[in-house]
Amino acid sequence: MKNLFKFSLLLLLLPFMAACTTAKPQITLEAPEEGAQCAIGNDIHFVAMLSDSRGLKTYSIQIAPKEGGTNTSSGAVPFHYHQTWELFNEKETHLHHHQIIIPPNAAPGTHLFTIVCTNKSGKKSTTTVPIEVVLP
Repeated sequence: MKNLFKFSLLLLLLPFMAACTTAKPQITLEAPEEGAQCAIGNDIHFVAMLSDSRGLKTYSIQIAPKEGGTNTSSGAVPFHYHQTWELFNEKETHLHHHQIIIPPNAAPGTHLFTIVCTNKSGKKSTTTVPIEVVLP
């Protein structure tokens, strides 16, 4: 009878335990906003809130031209960016920086700004917004 009780309790708790291990980190991207115009030669204003009840491990920012969305006819080169930062098991962090500089030879056009956040369990969340790289 004791074993039946323990087994029943385990079956009852299993969905809650599974939810704890499958939860993904939360990303709230405040800037850049969808369609933001970012001038060549200037920085990209980045603001985001990341959170996860089990702890955050890393976040990365990736920027790449949207397929067919850039103009390289004037000798400009497609703008690509990728960098990852460690978060040291924080439960919540507010990020704000101007570290991403669009190079002076970047091709204007639509680019995809993607942030990927990974928690300490290895679960990932991704948020992508299109931005416009424009001439200064």
